[in-house]
Amino acid sequence: MTGIERGGTPKEVETAEVLKHVIGGKLVTKRVGDWLVESRGGPYGTELHYFAGSGTGEEKALYGFFIKIPEFSDDPITLLNYHRKAEKGNGTPSLQSLEQSLVIVSHDLQRAIRLVFPAHGQQDTRRWLEKNNYISEGPDNPRFKTYYKDIQDQSVQ
Repeated sequence: MTGIERGGTPKEVETAEVLKHVIGGKLVTKRVGDWLVESRGGPYGTELHYFAGSGTGEEKALYGFFIKIPEFSDDPITLLNYHRKAEKGNGTPSLQSLEQSLVIVSHDLQRAIRLVFPAHGQQDTRRWLEKNNYISEGPDNPRFKTYYKDIQDQSVQ
């Protein structure tokens, strides 16, 4: 269980709508909620720029992901992080906002979504991912969290 419910804030719901277009393979450049979502490099990659709380319009965090759409619908859609940076104090809030939007996308698409972060041997990144409940299948493996909507019990897992 992620502990995150489907609802989300209006900003997160709006961001989820744009992310559904990106996952669907559309090229997007759109400022939505606390994010600027860009998929200009191709339909299966995206950059997400986080601006929340800046008041000045300055970027507070940036995430880049490759998107893998599996052949079978039972397998999760995977967002593999290839780049991330955040100003101090903005990593966790931006990650939580992104996670909530992905929970909404997962619910709406009725598909599991896996968010994967390689730590690349960086101990501070590994600790940050552990703090945010990302698990690993081994000490050198990427850390991940999977979101999906279980139709039977209506809970986010």
